Amino acid sequence: MPTVRCLRPVRLALVATAITAGVSACTIDGEATPLPVGQRSNPNKLVGTWEGTYICGQGNTALTLTVSASPAGSDLPRADVVFSFGPLPANPDVPRGSYRMTVTTDPDDSYRFNQKEWIDQPTGYTMVDLVGRLESPTELTGTVANSSCSTFTVTRTGS
Repeated sequence: MPTVRCLRPVRLALVATAITAGVSACTIDGEATPLPVGQRSNPNKLVGTWEGTYICGQGNTALTLTVSASPAGSDLPRADVVFSFGPLPANPDVPRGSYRMTVTTDPDDSYRFNQKEWIDQPTGYTMVDLVGRLESPTELTGTVANSSCSTFTVTRTGS
């Protein structure tokens, strides 16, 4: 019978500064494995429509993430996403575009959005990945994984 050990996130406080050690993994007979389904955040918590902005080389840009439930029988908890972007009143020259992504959960309970394929690609634009965390049940914030980009913030607007 294999020996299974799981660690949960550990929080350490040092003088008024909180440090979070992202320890959230399991070992089976000493080998690391992801936490079992149900012991980490499930991307299906994100199902719905999220609207906000992200910052990249073109400036502040409108962002809508439309998250759909993961397909039945999926071996990993994941959800499907459409990443749609476009102009803001302060940045009206940004073209509209969209692409498909998947979202999974990292062992530290952050959400990783990975690009898949274009739906509507404006000339000169590339897809970007996202890594974010729920700040509340209705706010998701994080970083845009591209050297000319920085952050994103979206708020749940529909289910």
